[in-house]
Amino acid sequence: MTTKLVKPEQGIVVLDPASLRRVPEDGAIVPWNSYWQRRVREGSLTVVEPPAPKKKARKSKTESTEDTEQ
Repeated sequence: MTTKLVKPEQGIVVLDPASLRRVPEDGAIVPWNSYWQRRVREGSLTVVEPPAPKKKARKSKTESTEDTEQ
């Protein structure tokens, strides 16, 4: 099933029907079903892009061989 990251509009409380808890202000990943689509359509929630995963810095081949040769 598709999921999306949603955030409530300022001053709006939206409950997650599965957990009966509030959707946090910083957002929650939810299954993209009719419940969440209606909340977005009525203006209670906004779909936001999830933050891009940070890439780990990898050592180049020359750095890794220099570390092993001493």
